[in-house]
Amino acid sequence: MTDAEGVVTTLRVKVMQVLLTLAQRPGDLVSRKQLIDSVWQGNEYTGVKGVTDTISELRKLFGEAATDTQYIATVPKAGYRLVAPVRPIEPLVIPRPRRRMAIIGVLCALVLLLVWSAWQGAEPTRPAQALPSLRGDLLSALPGRESEPRLSPDGTQVAFVWEPESGAGVKVFVAATDQASPTGPLSESKRQSSPAWSPDGKQLAFLQLNDQGKSQIRIVNLATGLGTSWDVDHALLSWGLDWSPDSRSLVFARFDPVAGLGGLVILDLLEQQISVLSERSVHKYESDLMPRFSPTGETLSFIRPLAPARNELWLRDLASGTERRAFDGLVDAADWIDEGRMQVLWGGPTGSSIGVLDLSSGRLDERYNDSSTVDFIDRSGSAWVYARSTFSTSIRPLDLSAGVLGEPWLTSAGSDQNPDQVGDSAVYVAINPGGYTLWRRIGDGLPTVVHRSERPLFAAAQSPDRRQIAFNWSDPINVIGLFVLDPETRAIRRLGDASMDYAPPVWSTDGASIIAAARHAGNKWNLWRLDLSSGQAQALTEHGGLLGRLDAAGHLLYSKLREPGLWRRDLSSGDETVWIDDLAIGDGGNWVLGADDEVYYIRRGAEADLVARRSPDGATAEIARLPKRRVANYRSMTLDRQRNRLLLNWFERDQADLYLMAD
Repeated sequence: MTDAEGVVTTLRVKVMQVLLTLAQRPGDLVSRKQLIDSVWQGNEYTGVKGVTDTISELRKLFGEAATDTQYIATVPKAGYRLVAPVRPIEPLVIPRPRRRMAIIGVLCALVLLLVWSAWQGAEPTRPAQALPSLRGDLLSALPGRESEPRLSPDGTQVAFVWEPESGAGVKVFVAATDQASPTGPLSESKRQSSPAWSPDGKQLAFLQLNDQGKSQIRIVNLATGLGTSWDVDHALLSWGLDWSPDSRSLVFARFDPVAGLGGLVILDLLEQQISVLSERSVHKYESDLMPRFSPTGETLSFIRPLAPARNELWLRDLASGTERRAFDGLVDAADWIDEGRMQVLWGGPTGSSIGVLDLSSGRLDERYNDSSTVDFIDRSGSAWVYARSTFSTSIRPLDLSAGVLGEPWLTSAGSDQNPDQVGDSAVYVAINPGGYTLWRRIGDGLPTVVHRSERPLFAAAQSPDRRQIAFNWSDPINVIGLFVLDPETRAIRRLGDASMDYAPPVWSTDGASIIAAARHAGNKWNLWRLDLSSGQAQALTEHGGLLGRLDAAGHLLYSKLREPGLWRRDLSSGDETVWIDDLAIGDGGNWVLGADDEVYYIRRGAEADLVARRSPDGATAEIARLPKRRVANYRSMTLDRQRNRLLLNWFERDQADLYLMAD
């Protein structure tokens, strides 16, 4: 096949088969299922990703962006349609390399029809060109986490947020890029984030919480150290602040929890007024974030989260107010190179990728791929800075009788998380540079792998008879689905609505149903009970829900995503009460039920993290005191009843450092 640039390209057999299938039905809708059945012999779990990757490869060969419809049109949730004209092949004429329409005008699918017999059974590929990993100069390596780095306009200084290992606040510091000692903090508030330089480099703005817990923008003159604070209700800390090129305005992300509205807001420093730039009815963690003014100030870029594994890069024309999507993927950060190009950081199965996006054509030139976790990028001229995280997690046992934490009990080649214990069987997920692995361990035997995936996989839970494992798994279109695996046969099936996101599954005691949080994109999470035999789903909550379990009396104990506490709900009457009031926001998955309906949970204290037990009569006891910030937040504990212990997801290392590079 000859691609859009006039280069002869050898097609993989799967690519040729998909193109052939589409070409046989020009203009007609061909469903994803039809492609999977035809090309992947009905194997849904390789076919779903295979279809997505193959269509992407075809578009790349045609020189077509994902949003274009000149050759292949995507019908959301349905399939694909070949819209290019199909006609019998004419005598071959060697085209001029720059005449794109002459190259692709006669659809190459018909050429493939003529040479199919010669190709059948072969799958030649071109060797992939390895991308370099990041090799920046170490800029700062303070003990703890440094994040949100922002280079000064002249590139000689960097402002950043530092969270020490001691947990003594999260504050903004400034350092010279020649690795001089940092100065700061720039404010006495306990929580600061999102530093942003003024265009002249003389002032630094950042978000902070005041003594009353209200959000503010603080602007500090770096020469005098004097500053001014602006009250900005509901500003989202750590989600971005940027200064307009004319120095007049600051833009930031905001979410109003009462109205359920989130979006971007501009503070006019001259008029001393706040105006809403964009606003949508969304969940807090789907509010637009990380805004950046273009060099001329005519366009604003921002990230729009749509699912746990999908963050899109969007652009807003500030004069007309029109918005358009620029990049679809797991975008972590983006910054402007010039008015027509952006540097983009996104996550994938092999780690973090950084590339240059041409905004007019939509073409992405991937420059780097790094197996580590890169959290943030920021540019100034040809220089740019990034934050790289280094962390590892293990699973440690906590003896409930003695309150003693043991050495790592489960271990693999990656960072272990989300333990689940039933009888003598434990399952957990390990994150590796190449993807995700689901492990199972019986007793004190060696752990074995029961499933591998390049896509995010988490929150595995065993059925009471240990014959099935439910887990959350990101599908190729970034919907977090609910799946069930037979660990003996390795067969996998999907449960629930394929268009909905699902959160941690919990099995009923009889194994006949699963309780899981679910929602359509943009809606609130609620708890549902899925009957495995009938496939029917019953709503258990209507005002939010993250993790739910039924006690012996059939009452629902459940937590919410962004509200503290644990609730107890009578499913017959709908009456509910707060069962535990000191389960922190973010720890909604960190509680388990004991044999006598006692609740074990994590209580975050000022000096230590506590493991506490709440009895059915309301009595609360402290089981153990643990160092702060070592127990992970997301579904990080399970109860081993046979040995009277908890298994805790434990941070062995949590460090983030800053690095400097140049184009």
